[in-house]
Amino acid sequence: MKQNPGFHFALILILMLISGCNLTTGAPAAIPTLDVAAISTKAMETISVNLTQEALNQLLNAPTITSEPKAADLDETIVPILTNTPEPEALPPTETPPPTEIPPTQTMEPTQEPPGPILYVTEDTNCRAGPSPMYAVEGYITPEMRLTVAGINVGHSWWWVENPTYPGYHCWVWKYTAVVEGDVSTLPVYLDPWTPTPGTPEVSVSITRWTGDQKVQCPVKVSFAGAIRTNQGGQFRYQWVKKGGLVIEQGWVTIAADGLAYISTSIYVKQSVNGSMQLRIVYPVKVYSDRVEYSVTCIK
Repeated sequence: MKQNPGFHFALILILMLISGCNLTTGAPAAIPTLDVAAISTKAMETISVNLTQEALNQLLNAPTITSEPKAADLDETIVPILTNTPEPEALPPTETPPPTEIPPTQTMEPTQEPPGPILYVTEDTNCRAGPSPMYAVEGYITPEMRLTVAGINVGHSWWWVENPTYPGYHCWVWKYTAVVEGDVSTLPVYLDPWTPTPGTPEVSVSITRWTGDQKVQCPVKVSFAGAIRTNQGGQFRYQWVKKGGLVIEQGWVTIAADGLAYISTSIYVKQSVNGSMQLRIVYPVKVYSDRVEYSVTCIK
């Protein structure tokens, strides 16, 4: 049973009052002597025990309170989160360089000497069956080709070379349309082969049209046209020659057997003049046309 400390304290006070007052008449009855100190000590021990027991009961019956951290504590334990922080760039994987290849040892071969003088051309050139434009064309030589020279003709005007069009055969190249490098002093000399069309070709040449007398503002162009006929095919070298023997133009023309070729030229006159023009064939034969006259009168 729960002891009330206030009840014991009140009881002690009542006993003390009774002992101090004479409530009965007659001879006083013997009152037992109370040990107040002992009673007080006992009462205090009881109060202490009761108080301790009550505090313990309150502690056991009280709800459990979980202490929360203070704001200051939270601030101290917060780990800051960084935003917009660039991530470190990933390092590229280390590449292992390929092993260095060691080229195989090469055995140097001795440089071979060319079999003979080397011929090349600066423009496309015919290679013929004989040392003359009258022979048939049997091959063609281009500037990138390099041909071995195997001989030369008696007149030292044609080279005998490997035929680039028909390997295993040879053909003739005119000396003045080719360049030869190397020693030609030991080349064999060959007699001219048989001419497919024996005899000297018949060639005729004439100026067919030209600009005659003119009265114009200078400078002015004066034009000429000529015709070449032959009974044998081949290449023919021509020249246009002004009065006084001045060559103003020259070149080559290829004509088939019993063929005809037309060629032309022109000059510019800057002042009044009386002149003439002639067309000449200089190879393989020499044939000249008649001279034609022209005049220019410059006006202001």
